[in-house]
Amino acid sequence: MRVKKKDLRRGEAQLPINYPAPTVEDSFNYEREKDRVENLCKRLANNEVEIRDAVLAEIPRFLKELTQPLVAQQERTGTVDSADVARAELIMMKLCVGLHYCFWHSDKPLVQHECAFKISQLLFAPVSNSYRVMFIRSFFKILTREWPKIDHYRIDKYMALVRKVMFQMIALVSQIERGEILPRPVVMKAEGNFISAILDSNQGGVDSKKGKKTTSVAKQRAQANGDVNALGNVLAELKTLFQDEVLENIRSVGLTMHICDLMFDELTRAKLSVDLFVQLASIIPCFAMSRGNYVEKRVLDNFFAPLTGGVIESQWENDDREQDILTLYSRMVDVCREYSVSNRTLRNVRMMFSEAQLLLEQRLVSLGAPNELIATRPADLRRTIEREVKEIDAMRMRVAREKDGIKQLKRTERTKAVRTVKKAVASGREVDPKMAAVAKAVEARAKKKSLVRDTKRKKNYKLTKKDLTESRSFRIAKK
Repeated sequence: MRVKKKDLRRGEAQLPINYPAPTVEDSFNYEREKDRVENLCKRLANNEVEIRDAVLAEIPRFLKELTQPLVAQQERTGTVDSADVARAELIMMKLCVGLHYCFWHSDKPLVQHECAFKISQLLFAPVSNSYRVMFIRSFFKILTREWPKIDHYRIDKYMALVRKVMFQMIALVSQIERGEILPRPVVMKAEGNFISAILDSNQGGVDSKKGKKTTSVAKQRAQANGDVNALGNVLAELKTLFQDEVLENIRSVGLTMHICDLMFDELTRAKLSVDLFVQLASIIPCFAMSRGNYVEKRVLDNFFAPLTGGVIESQWENDDREQDILTLYSRMVDVCREYSVSNRTLRNVRMMFSEAQLLLEQRLVSLGAPNELIATRPADLRRTIEREVKEIDAMRMRVAREKDGIKQLKRTERTKAVRTVKKAVASGREVDPKMAAVAKAVEARAKKKSLVRDTKRKKNYKLTKKDLTESRSFRIAKK
């Protein structure tokens, strides 16, 4: 006897006695979640702070319940419906619109900071890393769209919100790197067989039958599904988010500038490893600098200036501080070198990356770094020589201009001396000997006529009788 699950749900069928109770898995219900998020958004935009605070307290549970069915579906089947993921992202974007206007209505500094802190903590509410990044992407999409509409009375509190969200995002990535936030167990399909693997950024899978570690082939299949390296997946999604949607948006250049202004402070405050610091610096501020649009000066002033000035050396609190600082400078030299020759980097910005690279190399030399950390390639040596040649040419131009200025000054002094002597002679006053000598030299130079020389070459020239009779020697002999 076959019993359908839908008949069991409707109560139209009954299981035999001693039959195990069926398990009905939760599924993603878009219409239900849509109604819930619309209700939440209406309450988030309420004028009363008590109602907004109460709704903010409900949102973590809502995000967990929103993403739990999708994660459960992925655990059961190894895949998830792309349409359900798109609908979940749409619901998160609606929720972020409500959060935007919830923060819009918040007043007084203490209330604003508390609301910004609660919103930034929502990054950890979804169940898995992919949905946490989805929430970050939804938040920045809405913020990028609404940024031009923010008036100057509210811009300060939104800048504080961006700072808190960026710090929590960096903290999330740091916890994933340290293994404090592990991805959930997943079931993946490989050649018709299900392989149960508990995957994170550092460990491999475990075969369910033999109890041994999975082979490299199984690990490669897992990597193809994108679940082995959790940190790499998160960084790749953040790179796509910031480089394609946030930093490239022309309408929200102010948001890009503010993100670049705070990146050095938040990266230093989060106590990251060297690798993670360099990766995030390359993804966000360096890429924003490479695209120009008046952002490059902000990155030079607020990121590279404190980095090359040694500010990070006093704030770095890891165990092996000296070696970490040398490695960090060396890795940032490589990043600047790559951006200085990249085709996507604007031409007028490439020289700025080369200057930052030179400053970092000088910092390495001042710290006594080994030669392998500051070795230069032939291309770098060629650019250095070209820069030095340009500096020499500029110096020659300055010297030539100074010489012309000195000549003009002497010419003016001689003209003034001649006029002074003429006035003194006309009035019968005594003439200064130096002035008289200068005036005499000027007059002698003016009377001296240059010899007119015929430099034209004459070919096959023959003297005639007329030339001989008109010559001076012929006239003297005739006399």
